[in-house]
Amino acid sequence: MATAEKISRYPVAKYTRPSWYTVDDVDPDEHGRDDRLASRLGQAKSYNEHRSKCDLVRSFADKLTNCEFKSVRFPQGTSRKGFSEYWKQELSGKGAGDLIIIYYHGRAGGNGEDFEFNFAGYPKQPIDAYALIEQINSSGVDCMLILDCFVPTRFRDKWEKKPGNVEIIGRGQRLQDSNERLVETNGDFTKTMVWSVGSFLMAIKADGKRKKAPQSIPEMMASDKMIDSNPVRIWLNKPKKGCEDVVKRIKVIPAEMRMTDKIEFFAVQIQPVPEHTDGMTVGKYYEMERELEENGSGDMQTQDGTADGDDAEDASNSDLVVWQ
Repeated sequence: MATAEKISRYPVAKYTRPSWYTVDDVDPDEHGRDDRLASRLGQAKSYNEHRSKCDLVRSFADKLTNCEFKSVRFPQGTSRKGFSEYWKQELSGKGAGDLIIIYYHGRAGGNGEDFEFNFAGYPKQPIDAYALIEQINSSGVDCMLILDCFVPTRFRDKWEKKPGNVEIIGRGQRLQDSNERLVETNGDFTKTMVWSVGSFLMAIKADGKRKKAPQSIPEMMASDKMIDSNPVRIWLNKPKKGCEDVVKRIKVIPAEMRMTDKIEFFAVQIQPVPEHTDGMTVGKYYEMERELEENGSGDMQTQDGTADGDDAEDASNSDLVVWQ
Protein backbone atom coordinates (compact mmCIF):
# COMPACT_ATOMS: atom_id res chain seq x y z
CA MET A 1 0.00 0.00 0.00
CA ALA A 2 1.48 3.32 -1.05
CA THR A 3 0.91 6.92 -0.16
CA ALA A 4 2.37 10.12 -1.58
CA GLU A 5 2.52 11.87 1.78
CA LYS A 6 6.04 13.06 2.49
CA ILE A 7 7.05 12.06 5.98
CA SER A 8 10.83 11.97 6.21
CA ARG A 9 14.00 12.05 4.22
CA TYR A 10 15.09 8.98 6.17
CA PRO A 11 14.51 5.48 4.77
CA VAL A 12 11.32 3.84 5.98
CA ALA A 13 10.73 0.09 5.77
CA LYS A 14 7.50 -1.62 6.76
CA TYR A 15 7.65 -4.69 8.95
CA THR A 16 5.74 -7.13 6.78
CA ARG A 17 5.78 -10.02 9.29
CA PRO A 18 5.17 -8.59 12.78
CA SER A 19 4.47 -10.96 15.67
CA TRP A 20 3.19 -10.07 19.14
CA TYR A 21 4.12 -12.42 22.01
CA THR A 22 2.53 -12.11 25.43
CA VAL A 23 4.89 -14.00 27.74
CA ASP A 24 3.47 -15.77 30.81
CA ASP A 25 0.02 -15.29 29.30
CA VAL A 26 -3.16 -16.72 30.80
CA ASP A 27 -5.56 -19.07 29.08
CA PRO A 28 -8.78 -17.11 28.43
CA ASP A 29 -10.75 -20.36 28.45
CA GLU A 30 -9.56 -21.45 31.91
CA HIS A 31 -10.18 -18.37 34.04
CA GLY A 32 -12.43 -20.22 36.51
CA ARG A 33 -9.85 -22.88 37.31
CA ASP A 34 -7.02 -20.33 37.50
CA ASP A 35 -9.04 -18.09 39.80
CA ARG A 36 -9.69 -20.95 42.23
CA LEU A 37 -6.02 -21.92 42.26
CA ALA A 38 -4.88 -18.31 42.82
CA SER A 39 -7.39 -17.96 45.67
CA ARG A 40 -6.11 -21.13 47.36
CA LEU A 41 -2.55 -19.79 47.08
CA GLY A 42 -3.55 -16.42 48.51
CA GLN A 43 -2.63 -14.67 45.28
CA ALA A 44 -6.07 -13.78 43.96
CA LYS A 45 -5.51 -10.01 43.83
CA SER A 46 -2.16 -10.10 42.02
CA TYR A 47 -3.31 -12.86 39.69
CA ASN A 48 -6.52 -11.02 38.78
CA GLU A 49 -4.42 -7.98 37.90
CA HIS A 50 -2.15 -10.15 35.75
CA ARG A 51 -5.12 -11.79 34.04
CA SER A 52 -6.86 -8.49 33.30
CA LYS A 53 -3.70 -7.04 31.75
CA CYS A 54 -3.08 -10.12 29.62
CA ASP A 55 -6.71 -10.02 28.44
CA LEU A 56 -6.45 -6.32 27.62
CA VAL A 57 -3.21 -6.71 25.66
CA ARG A 58 -4.56 -9.74 23.79
CA SER A 59 -7.58 -7.76 22.65
CA PHE A 60 -5.43 -4.74 21.75
CA ALA A 61 -2.89 -6.70 19.71
CA ASP A 62 -5.54 -8.81 17.97
CA LYS A 63 -8.02 -6.05 17.09
CA LEU A 64 -5.94 -2.89 16.62
CA THR A 65 -2.61 -4.10 15.22
CA ASN A 66 -1.63 -6.13 12.16
CA CYS A 67 0.53 -8.42 14.32
CA GLU A 68 0.15 -12.17 14.52
CA PHE A 69 -0.69 -12.72 18.19
CA LYS A 70 1.05 -15.55 20.05
CA SER A 71 0.09 -16.52 23.58
CA VAL A 72 3.21 -17.85 25.32
CA ARG A 73 2.33 -20.32 28.10
CA PHE A 74 4.44 -23.25 29.14
CA PRO A 75 3.29 -26.56 30.64
CA GLN A 76 4.11 -27.66 34.14
CA GLY A 77 7.68 -28.87 34.44
CA THR A 78 9.12 -26.57 31.79
CA SER A 79 12.71 -25.64 32.65
CA ARG A 80 14.66 -22.49 31.96
CA LYS A 81 16.47 -24.43 29.23
CA GLY A 82 13.11 -25.23 27.65
CA PHE A 83 12.23 -21.54 27.78
CA SER A 84 15.46 -20.64 25.98
CA GLU A 85 14.89 -23.37 23.38
CA TYR A 86 11.46 -21.95 22.62
CA TRP A 87 12.94 -18.57 21.74
CA LYS A 88 15.74 -20.17 19.75
CA GLN A 89 13.09 -21.83 17.60
CA GLU A 90 10.96 -18.67 17.30
CA LEU A 91 13.94 -16.52 16.27
CA SER A 92 15.32 -18.93 13.71
CA GLY A 93 14.56 -18.13 10.10
CA LYS A 94 13.56 -14.54 10.80
CA GLY A 95 15.24 -11.57 9.17
CA ALA A 96 14.47 -8.39 7.27
CA GLY A 97 10.74 -7.68 7.35
CA ASP A 98 10.25 -9.49 10.67
CA LEU A 99 9.48 -7.75 13.94
CA ILE A 100 8.83 -9.43 17.25
CA ILE A 101 7.08 -7.57 20.06
CA ILE A 102 7.30 -9.17 23.49
CA TYR A 103 4.94 -8.07 26.25
CA TYR A 104 5.49 -9.17 29.84
CA HIS A 105 3.68 -8.24 33.03
CA GLY A 106 4.89 -9.67 36.30
CA ARG A 107 7.61 -9.70 38.87
CA ALA A 108 11.20 -8.79 38.01
CA GLY A 109 14.36 -7.73 39.77
CA GLY A 110 18.13 -7.47 39.64
CA ASN A 111 20.50 -5.61 37.37
CA GLY A 112 22.81 -6.56 34.53
CA GLU A 113 23.35 -10.28 34.29
CA ASP A 114 21.23 -10.70 37.43
CA PHE A 115 18.11 -9.20 35.81
CA GLU A 116 15.35 -11.82 36.15
CA PHE A 117 11.65 -12.41 35.53
CA ASN A 118 9.53 -14.44 37.95
CA PHE A 119 6.51 -15.94 36.20
CA ALA A 120 3.06 -16.58 37.62
CA GLY A 121 3.01 -19.73 35.49
CA TYR A 122 5.89 -21.90 34.30
CA PRO A 123 8.85 -22.16 34.48
CA LYS A 124 8.76 -21.70 38.23
CA GLN A 125 12.49 -20.98 38.41
CA PRO A 126 13.44 -17.32 37.83
CA ILE A 127 13.96 -16.54 34.15
CA ASP A 128 17.27 -14.98 33.11
CA ALA A 129 15.85 -11.85 31.45
CA TYR A 130 19.30 -10.48 30.64
CA ALA A 131 20.13 -13.69 28.75
CA LEU A 132 16.80 -13.51 26.88
CA ILE A 133 17.59 -9.99 25.68
CA GLU A 134 21.08 -11.13 24.70
CA GLN A 135 19.60 -14.07 22.79
CA ILE A 136 17.34 -11.70 20.86
CA ASN A 137 20.14 -9.19 20.33
CA SER A 138 22.42 -11.90 18.92
CA SER A 139 19.76 -13.15 16.52
CA GLY A 140 19.72 -10.00 14.38
CA VAL A 141 15.92 -9.84 14.58
CA ASP A 142 14.34 -6.45 15.27
CA CYS A 143 12.50 -6.56 18.58
CA MET A 144 10.52 -4.32 20.90
CA LEU A 145 10.13 -5.49 24.50
CA ILE A 146 7.23 -3.94 26.42
CA LEU A 147 7.84 -4.72 30.07
CA ASP A 148 5.26 -3.95 32.76
CA CYS A 149 7.69 -4.76 35.54
CA PHE A 150 10.76 -3.40 37.24
CA VAL A 151 13.43 -2.43 34.70
CA PRO A 152 16.77 -0.94 35.81
CA THR A 153 17.52 2.28 33.96
CA ARG A 154 21.28 1.70 34.07
CA PHE A 155 22.35 -1.83 33.27
CA ARG A 156 25.70 -2.66 34.86
CA ASP A 157 26.45 -5.20 32.14
CA LYS A 158 26.06 -3.94 28.58
CA TRP A 159 25.17 -5.94 25.53
CA GLU A 160 27.77 -6.28 22.80
CA LYS A 161 27.36 -4.73 19.38
CA LYS A 162 25.19 -6.98 17.25
CA PRO A 163 23.08 -6.59 14.12
CA GLY A 164 19.42 -5.79 14.51
CA ASN A 165 17.46 -3.25 16.50
CA VAL A 166 16.32 -4.02 20.05
CA GLU A 167 14.22 -1.49 21.96
CA ILE A 168 12.97 -1.79 25.54
CA ILE A 169 9.95 0.12 26.82
CA GLY A 170 9.55 -0.44 30.54
CA ARG A 171 7.19 0.59 33.29
CA GLY A 172 8.36 3.66 35.14
CA GLN A 173 8.35 4.06 38.90
CA ARG A 174 4.95 3.36 40.43
CA LEU A 175 3.24 5.79 42.78
CA GLN A 176 3.79 5.19 46.48
CA ASP A 177 2.93 6.94 49.72
CA SER A 178 5.40 8.36 52.24
CA ASN A 179 5.67 4.92 53.85
CA GLU A 180 6.72 3.50 50.47
CA ARG A 181 3.53 1.51 50.08
CA LEU A 182 2.28 1.25 46.50
CA VAL A 183 -0.80 3.33 45.73
CA GLU A 184 -3.34 2.12 43.17
CA THR A 185 -4.09 4.79 40.56
CA ASN A 186 -5.51 5.11 37.08
CA GLY A 187 -1.99 5.72 35.80
CA ASP A 188 -1.27 2.03 35.19
CA PHE A 189 1.45 1.45 32.58
CA THR A 190 -0.27 -1.24 30.50
CA LYS A 191 -3.68 0.43 30.54
CA THR A 192 -2.12 3.79 29.66
CA MET A 193 -0.17 2.27 26.77
CA VAL A 194 -3.26 0.62 25.29
CA TRP A 195 -5.37 3.74 25.80
CA SER A 196 -2.72 6.12 24.39
CA VAL A 197 -1.99 4.11 21.27
CA GLY A 198 -5.66 3.35 20.65
CA SER A 199 -6.59 7.01 21.16
CA PHE A 200 -3.82 8.06 18.76
CA LEU A 201 -5.31 5.79 16.11
CA MET A 202 -8.76 7.32 16.60
CA ALA A 203 -7.31 10.85 16.57
CA ILE A 204 -5.49 10.15 13.32
CA LYS A 205 -8.76 9.20 11.65
CA ALA A 206 -10.51 12.28 13.05
CA ASP A 207 -7.77 14.82 12.36
CA GLY A 208 -7.37 14.09 8.67
CA LYS A 209 -3.83 14.84 7.54
CA ARG A 210 -2.75 17.11 10.40
CA LYS A 211 -0.46 14.55 12.05
CA LYS A 212 2.43 13.39 9.87
CA ALA A 213 5.49 12.69 12.03
CA PRO A 214 6.38 9.04 12.72
CA GLN A 215 5.64 8.14 16.33
CA SER A 216 7.04 5.59 18.76
CA ILE A 217 4.92 4.10 21.54
CA PRO A 218 6.57 6.34 24.21
CA GLU A 219 5.90 9.37 22.00
CA MET A 220 2.24 8.39 21.72
CA MET A 221 2.10 8.03 25.52
CA ALA A 222 3.76 11.40 26.13
CA SER A 223 0.52 13.40 26.16
CA ASP A 224 -1.21 11.15 28.69
CA LYS A 225 -1.86 12.99 31.94
CA MET A 226 -2.80 9.96 34.05
CA ILE A 227 0.41 7.95 34.04
CA ASP A 228 2.47 8.50 37.20
CA SER A 229 5.97 8.18 35.70
CA ASN A 230 7.50 8.31 32.25
CA PRO A 231 8.17 4.89 30.74
CA VAL A 232 11.71 3.55 30.87
CA ARG A 233 13.21 3.73 27.38
CA ILE A 234 16.35 1.76 26.53
CA TRP A 235 17.86 1.19 23.11
CA LEU A 236 20.74 -1.12 22.36
CA ASN A 237 21.82 1.40 19.74
CA LYS A 238 21.67 5.17 19.50
CA PRO A 239 22.78 7.83 17.02
CA LYS A 240 26.26 9.28 17.42
CA LYS A 241 27.56 12.38 15.76
CA GLY A 242 29.84 11.58 12.84
CA CYS A 243 28.99 7.86 12.93
CA GLU A 244 27.85 6.14 9.73
CA ASP A 245 26.45 2.98 11.35
CA VAL A 246 22.77 2.48 10.62
CA VAL A 247 20.44 3.25 13.53
CA LYS A 248 16.68 2.69 13.35
CA ARG A 249 13.64 3.27 15.50
CA ILE A 250 10.40 1.30 15.58
CA LYS A 251 7.55 3.70 14.85
CA VAL A 252 4.10 4.01 13.35
CA ILE A 253 3.31 6.16 10.32
CA PRO A 254 0.14 8.29 10.70
CA ALA A 255 -0.57 8.22 6.94
CA GLU A 256 -0.64 4.42 6.98
CA MET A 257 -2.84 4.30 10.07
CA ARG A 258 -5.43 6.43 8.26
CA MET A 259 -5.42 4.13 5.26
CA THR A 260 -5.40 0.76 7.02
CA ASP A 261 -7.25 1.61 10.26
CA LYS A 262 -4.60 -0.52 11.98
CA ILE A 263 -1.46 0.03 13.99
CA GLU A 264 1.40 -1.08 11.75
CA PHE A 265 5.07 -0.76 12.63
CA PHE A 266 7.92 0.57 10.51
CA ALA A 267 11.69 0.71 10.80
CA VAL A 268 12.60 4.39 10.48
CA GLN A 269 16.30 4.96 9.86
CA ILE A 270 17.61 7.98 11.76
CA GLN A 271 21.33 7.49 11.08
CA PRO A 272 23.09 8.14 8.77
CA VAL A 273 21.15 10.76 6.84
CA PRO A 274 20.95 9.42 3.26
CA GLU A 275 22.04 11.67 0.41
CA HIS A 276 19.71 12.87 -2.33
CA THR A 277 16.51 11.84 -0.58
CA ASP A 278 14.69 15.17 -0.51
CA GLY A 279 11.10 14.62 -1.55
CA MET A 280 11.23 10.87 -0.90
CA THR A 281 7.81 9.45 -0.08
CA VAL A 282 6.59 6.33 1.65
CA GLY A 283 5.14 5.26 -1.68
CA LYS A 284 8.50 5.59 -3.41
CA TYR A 285 10.15 3.45 -0.76
CA TYR A 286 7.50 0.78 -1.29
CA GLU A 287 8.24 0.85 -5.03
CA MET A 288 11.92 0.35 -4.29
CA GLU A 289 11.12 -2.53 -1.95
CA ARG A 290 8.94 -4.27 -4.54
CA GLU A 291 11.67 -3.94 -7.16
CA LEU A 292 14.20 -5.51 -4.79
CA GLU A 293 11.81 -8.34 -3.92
CA GLU A 294 11.10 -9.04 -7.60
CA ASN A 295 14.84 -9.24 -8.22
CA GLY A 296 15.25 -11.71 -5.38
CA SER A 297 17.24 -9.33 -3.21
CA GLY A 298 14.81 -9.08 -0.30
CA ASP A 299 13.60 -5.78 1.04
CA MET A 300 15.58 -2.67 1.79
CA GLN A 301 15.54 -2.99 5.57
CA THR A 302 19.04 -3.16 6.98
CA GLN A 303 20.09 -5.11 10.06
CA ASP A 304 23.19 -3.07 10.88
CA GLY A 305 23.33 -0.98 14.02
CA THR A 306 25.38 0.39 16.86
CA ALA A 307 25.26 -1.04 20.35
CA ASP A 308 24.59 0.72 23.60
CA GLY A 309 23.67 -0.79 26.91
CA ASP A 310 21.90 1.44 29.35
CA ASP A 311 22.05 5.18 28.71
CA ALA A 312 20.67 5.40 25.20
CA GLU A 313 18.92 8.67 24.58
CA ASP A 314 15.50 9.22 23.05
CA ALA A 315 15.39 10.14 19.38
CA SER A 316 12.84 12.93 19.48
CA ASN A 317 10.81 14.25 16.60
CA SER A 318 13.58 16.76 15.94
CA ASP A 319 15.70 13.87 14.66
CA LEU A 320 13.25 13.36 11.81
CA VAL A 321 13.03 15.81 8.93
CA VAL A 322 9.31 16.12 8.36
CA TRP A 323 7.35 18.19 5.86
CA GLN A 324 4.46 19.92 7.66
